[in-house]
Amino acid sequence: MTWGWFVSAGLICGLIPSLNFLSSLAVAACLTPTDPILAAAVVGGKWADEHVPAHIRHLLAAESGCNDGAAYPFLFIALYLMFDAPDVGNAIRDWFVRLWLCAC
Repeated sequence: MTWGWFVSAGLICGLIPSLNFLSSLAVAACLTPTDPILAAAVVGGKWADEHVPAHIRHLLAAESGCNDGAAYPFLFIALYLMFDAPDVGNAIRDWFVRLWLCAC
């Protein structure tokens, strides 16, 4: 996910020059974990019901949900860095304390 996050942010930053890299990281955190083509084709639909075993469809649906949850820390580190821009150390401390210590 980390590699895809940075690559997606670089592409977004290149395609939308008005966004800075931190804004691109926030957008990329929302776009990177999505797999709508796979989810739509394999998890649901008439073809999937007939050809893909139910346990595989359920496993893929669960993986897709976990993927979306994995984006949460990436989105929030980008947001903390944007809002505490001059003080990176403060942003990382806030991200760690609020996300990892308080939310867990």
